[in-house]
Amino acid sequence: LISESKSFLIAVDRIKEDADAAKLIKERYSPGFPEKSELLKLPETSVGYQVCKQMTEEGLDFYPYEDKSKMSEAIYVRERRRETHDILHIVLAYDTSLIGEASLNTFLAAQSAMPICLLIPVGVIIKFIFKQPKQVKPLMDSLSRAWERGTQSRSPFGIRWEDHLQKDIEDMRILLEEQSKPVSQTI
Repeated sequence: LISESKSFLIAVDRIKEDADAAKLIKERYSPGFPEKSELLKLPETSVGYQVCKQMTEEGLDFYPYEDKSKMSEAIYVRERRRETHDILHIVLAYDTSLIGEASLNTFLAAQSAMPICLLIPVGVIIKFIFKQPKQVKPLMDSLSRAWERGTQSRSPFGIRWEDHLQKDIEDMRILLEEQSKPVSQTI
């Protein structure tokens, strides 16, 4: 239901303001991931190796490949966010703790205002208020930094991540953060 909401469609339009993202959305770019055995042959500091290592250590599977050529723009963007989620954890150096998940989604919310990317941090904030009140300040500090980082970074929706799996993580951080295409601070 969220990906069919007006707010999600507005988020898709916001993402498409970035020319690179608009191009990838138009072509429905999504080549899928190589097998884990291939990723583990890459240099240890590469994005692909590190993503595979994290997924293996945490007992997770890669997001299953699905042909996206016939998907609507909104469904493609929704699925592409899921598909690149683990790459972004590695490149942005956000762990998979609740603070890391909320921070990654806050970064994406600053870029897009996607409803799910706004709801996840809100849910974590509410949980911390009641279950981990001593962690509220570190959480809010991380979310604040993630929002600022998101407003200053290039759109992750405009990067052909799978074409860069062999590249060093630091090079991809530079690509994402130093070639910034700031987004509007208003949503």
